[in-house]
Amino acid sequence: PELLKIMGVSYKNIGADKKARDLLRAGMERWPRDPDFYLHLGSLEIKAGNKEEGERLNNIARMMSRIESDPTDADARADLGRLFFGRGMFSDAAEYLRQALSVAGSRADIWTLLGECYTKAGQYPAAVDAFKQATRLEAADPRPHRALAQVFQLLGRFDESRAAKEVAGVLEGGQGELKDASQGARYVKYLLSIGKTEDAETSLNEMLDRWPDSLDLKVILGRVLLKRNQNKDAVLVLKEVAQEKEKWAEPRILLAMAYQRLGDKMSALAEGQLATRLAPKSHTAHKVLGDILREQGKFSMAENAYETAEHLKPTKKEK
Repeated sequence: PELLKIMGVSYKNIGADKKARDLLRAGMERWPRDPDFYLHLGSLEIKAGNKEEGERLNNIARMMSRIESDPTDADARADLGRLFFGRGMFSDAAEYLRQALSVAGSRADIWTLLGECYTKAGQYPAAVDAFKQATRLEAADPRPHRALAQVFQLLGRFDESRAAKEVAGVLEGGQGELKDASQGARYVKYLLSIGKTEDAETSLNEMLDRWPDSLDLKVILGRVLLKRNQNKDAVLVLKEVAQEKEKWAEPRILLAMAYQRLGDKMSALAEGQLATRLAPKSHTAHKVLGDILREQGKFSMAENAYETAEHLKPTKKEK
């Protein structure tokens, strides 16, 4: 590399820019992590009128110098990864991104870009791992979910691809202009499922202001009220839904739980039994009925309900 640098700079100094560029570019392609090649090439590109490319090459040289002087500079390594990714040098980009993550492993944006590098390089299992890590760190960001769906598609894992695509769609709906209350309800449910309770409740209140008659949103409100142990309020909300939608099992399940907490054993049992008739294959409905029967001392009936619930319990794949 040193010989190529000397020859390239020598040709540059005597004005033979084309020869200098060819030599320095050959060196850069052979030793892509040597900042000197980028620095000299950058000045040649600017001189030739290619200002944007020249500045990009100079940027790479500066970032390389930064990481040499500071082994903990994650930002410089991440920026280098982005620059190499933009040039289609995916292997080198991935190396710098891995270095950045060794310092700042909780950066979801870096994990996402690393996944994109692996995808471009055809390393699909590694891409899946990177995107999954990004979704764990930033669960409300639709981008890694969308990218994960694409990689699953390439791997022929179509069910997982559809699931990831559905999550991405829900999140994109939550971040943009919601089309209807059903879309809003899916977004709130997702936030609750990943433990973002405060964000979910804030979004729920905003959506109820916008769609006050939405039964989907009212069911979620009933669930939130139950979690807060505001059982009387939950009953008022859920009874309204149950009257409107007599065949919906979910409000019946929640009503059964609320009545049991309030000590209204007859209503709890009635709602629990009705829920299992409306949704005979619901693990949750039979489990809740079993809890109600057990608390009321009806142990034989409770055991039967629990056995049915266990039989209907979803497998890991179904979840």
